[in-house]
Amino acid sequence: MSERAKAKVSPKLFRRLLAEYGSERFFTVVATVIALATSFAGLLPAFFLRNAVNYLQDLFSAGQQAPPVIWPFAAAVLLAAAIQNLFYYAQTRTRTELSVRVTNKLRERIYAAVQRHSLTYHKKTTTGDLIARSTRDVRSVARFVSFAVFSTADLVVFLGGAIIILLWVDPVFALVALSPVPLATYLTARFGTRSRPMWKDASKSYGEVTAALQENIAGARVIRAFGQDQAQNREFAGRADNYVSKMMRVVEFWVVRVVGSNLIFSTVMPVSLVYGAYAAIQGSIGIGDIMLCFAYMRNVQQRLRHIVHYVEVFQSAAAGAERVFEILDEEPGIQSRPGATAMPPSPEGIGALVEFKGVSFGYEPEKPVLGDITFTAQPGQTIAIVGHTGSGKSTLISLIPRFYDATAGAILINGVDLRDISVRELRRSVGFIFQDTFLFSTSIRENIAYGRPGADFEAIQAAAQAARGHDFIMKLEHGYDTAVGERGMTLSGGQAQRIAIARAVLLDPKILVMDDATASVDSETERQIRQTMQQVSKGRTNFVIAHRISSVAHADHILVLEDGRIAEEGTHFELIARGGVYRRMYSQQFEDGPQLQENDDA
Repeated sequence: MSERAKAKVSPKLFRRLLAEYGSERFFTVVATVIALATSFAGLLPAFFLRNAVNYLQDLFSAGQQAPPVIWPFAAAVLLAAAIQNLFYYAQTRTRTELSVRVTNKLRERIYAAVQRHSLTYHKKTTTGDLIARSTRDVRSVARFVSFAVFSTADLVVFLGGAIIILLWVDPVFALVALSPVPLATYLTARFGTRSRPMWKDASKSYGEVTAALQENIAGARVIRAFGQDQAQNREFAGRADNYVSKMMRVVEFWVVRVVGSNLIFSTVMPVSLVYGAYAAIQGSIGIGDIMLCFAYMRNVQQRLRHIVHYVEVFQSAAAGAERVFEILDEEPGIQSRPGATAMPPSPEGIGALVEFKGVSFGYEPEKPVLGDITFTAQPGQTIAIVGHTGSGKSTLISLIPRFYDATAGAILINGVDLRDISVRELRRSVGFIFQDTFLFSTSIRENIAYGRPGADFEAIQAAAQAARGHDFIMKLEHGYDTAVGERGMTLSGGQAQRIAIARAVLLDPKILVMDDATASVDSETERQIRQTMQQVSKGRTNFVIAHRISSVAHADHILVLEDGRIAEEGTHFELIARGGVYRRMYSQQFEDGPQLQENDDA
C-alpha cells in the first residue's frame, strides 16, 4: 500500500469515530445545541460595538453638540459578552463531561474485549502494547470526542454568520477580508492527512516504551540479580529517545502548518486595512464596519488556526482508533457455541469423567505440540502427567478449560464434547493451582473468594482450613483482612500456594488441576502441600503435573509425555517395572536418595 493510501482516513473509520457519540446521545445533542448558541453569541459583541462606533461617527460628522446617548450600546455589548461567557462555561462543562463519559465506556469495552480474548491472543500481544492502546490511544480518541462536535459547530456558525454580516456591510470588503479562508482551509486539510502515518508510528513507538517499562518492573529482581541495571537503562533510553524523535517529527510538521496559516492571514490584513480606509473615506462604510471586519477576521483566523490543531487531533485519533478498534474487532478465539449447555452431571455423582480421544494441538498449525493424545480419567481419579520440560504437560491440561481448542480429536466431559458446554460453566467447574502463584494486591479474604465473590466468611475460612492455611493467616496482624501486596510478595512461597489452594477449593470444582504447584518450594513444604492436596482432592477428578516423582507416585494413573505424545502410562510401580522413560526419570531423582516403596505414605 502506498504512503498516500495509508495517509487517507477511510469513511468507515470516520463513521466509527463519530459513532462513539452514540453511547451518550443526550449529552451529544445538548453539547451541540450549546456549541451553536456559543458561536452565535460570539458574533454579537463586535456587532453591537460596530453599531456604537458608527453611531458616534455619524453624530460627529453631523456636528451634533449634545452628549451622545451611548449607554444602550454599552449595555448591549456587556449583555452579549455575559451571554457569550455563560454559554462558553456551559460548553466547557458539557464538552468535558461528554468526553469523560464516552472515554470511560470505550475503556470498559476494551477491558471486556481483553478479558474475552483467548490466551493465544495474549501470547502474541505484549502487555505494554495493550496498556498503551488502553491509555494513550484512548486519550487520542477522547480528544477527538471532546473537539469534534464543538469545533465543527463553532466554525460553521461563526464563519457563516461572519460572512453574512460582512456581506451585508460591504460585499467587496467581505471578499477581501475573507479571501484567505478557502486557501487556508484547503491547505490545512491537504497537509493534515499526511500526519496520520506519523501519529500511528508514534503510537506504536509509545507502545514499545510502555512494554519495556512494564517488563522491567515485572523483572526487577532478575535485572538486579544479573547486574543488568545499566544495560536495561540504556535499552529503555533508546526506546524513549526513538519515541521522542517520532513525536518531534509530528510536532515540527504541525508547527509548519500553523505558521503557514498565520502567514496567509498576515498578508491579507494590510490589504483589508487599505481597502477599508479607502471605503471609509468614500463614505461607503463606517469606522465601526472596519472594526467589525478586523474583529471577525481575528476570530476567523483563530478558528482556522484551530482547524490545523483539530486536523492533528483527528489524525492522532484516527491512528489511535485503528489500534483501539483492532482490539475490539478481534474475534475471541474461544467462544461458547450457540445452544451451549451447562456442565453435565457426573455418572458417578462425584468429580467428572474426562476423555481425551485422539487429541492434537499446536500453537501454530505447522508446529504441533501434542499429537494423538488418548486417555480416560474416571470420576474421582487422580491423573498425574510427567515428562521433561517442553513435552507438552501444561499445554495438555490447558485444553480442559478451553484456554485453547484442540486442532484435532475431541475432549469429552461426562460424555459431552466440552465445546458444547458453556465456556463460563466449564471454567467454573475446573479449579487451577498454577506453578506461578498469582495473588491480587488485595486482602487474603478477597483472594480466596476470587472465584466466588459472594462467598460468606465461614465458607472462606473452611476453604483456608482445608488448604491448611488458616493457622498462619490468623497469626498475621490483620488475619484474613491482611493485604498480600502485589503478586503476593508479602507472603512466602508456601503461604501463597496455600492461599491459591484455598481459592480453588472454595470454587468447589468438579475437576482440580495442580500445574507443577510445588516446583518452587522446598521438600518439606512440598510434602505439606502434597498432604493438603490429598485432602482437598477427595470427591473430584484431579490432574497433577510435576517434575518431582515424589509428587505423582501415588496417583491412580500416570501419563508420561515425550515430544507431545504419550510415551508410557500406568501406575508408579507398573512404570518402574517397565524400565522406560519414567524409570529413567525416577533413577535420576532418587539415585542417591530414598526409594519409594509400595506401602509408603506420601
